[in-house]
Amino acid sequence: MSDINQIKITESNINWIKKIGLINIPFLLIGLVTQINFFKSYPGSDRFGINGVLSSSGTASFFYVFLILILYVEFVKKQTGSILLIQFIVSFLVGTKTIWFFNGLLVIIHFCFIIKKKQRTIFQSIFVFIGLLVFLFRHKIKLFIIGLFSFGERIYNEYGFITVILSTRDLFLVRAIEVYKEKASLVTFLFGGINDKLINVEFEFIKLFLFFGLVGSVVYLFFLKTIFFRKNQSKLKTILFIVIIVISALSGALLYSVFCSILFYITFLYIDKLENNSLNDDIQR
Repeated sequence: MSDINQIKITESNINWIKKIGLINIPFLLIGLVTQINFFKSYPGSDRFGINGVLSSSGTASFFYVFLILILYVEFVKKQTGSILLIQFIVSFLVGTKTIWFFNGLLVIIHFCFIIKKKQRTIFQSIFVFIGLLVFLFRHKIKLFIIGLFSFGERIYNEYGFITVILSTRDLFLVRAIEVYKEKASLVTFLFGGINDKLINVEFEFIKLFLFFGLVGSVVYLFFLKTIFFRKNQSKLKTILFIVIIVISALSGALLYSVFCSILFYITFLYIDKLENNSLNDDIQR
């Protein structure tokens, strides 16, 4: 496939992603108002979250992560941010910690690292002040976060705050380690093959290791490096890639989803296209 055809296909896919984002907005609002289970991130639960027409909370989370990433890089390049602001706001309706964490990181990265150097000091001071407030009022903030989840108080009293934040993923991890010790062998350590139904763990790279083993995981990570990294790529792209990997590591819903993996690839292919149009020095020193 020629570079020109690849660019056209990438732009077409990006346009469809943007259209789906716009189409989903009224369904998010309908779900918010009516609380119909079909539109909820967690059907049959009191937990807050609206998917719209997207199939699951994990899919919706990463759809909005990549949609916002696309719009954000366009904003950095073209200084057009109205649609970005709209999608950024409505994405919170999905109600997952993945999207909240991503949006929070993106705001911090933008105001502390991306904007002009003269403006950074002001915002860095603001974030330090916010951090101080969080520390001073950490107990009240903790109680507020616990109250966001229907299971929050029970889980907090039994297991602690970290388990609430991780939605019991840490408990699954402990159980996974126990099962792995019983079932593992040299072959599964090197090449994977542990039955995923026996070990339910939602940390992305632990799942990767269980499925592929040590050798397979190294090969897979090398494959990711080959696809997503190139010589002289911008610091912006590197930072955004690291953000995605961190979020994926904590959520476990990216690399094992065909839809989300395709979005991952298309998004960074598009960022490469924008970089070729001189998005190489967006982070000023």
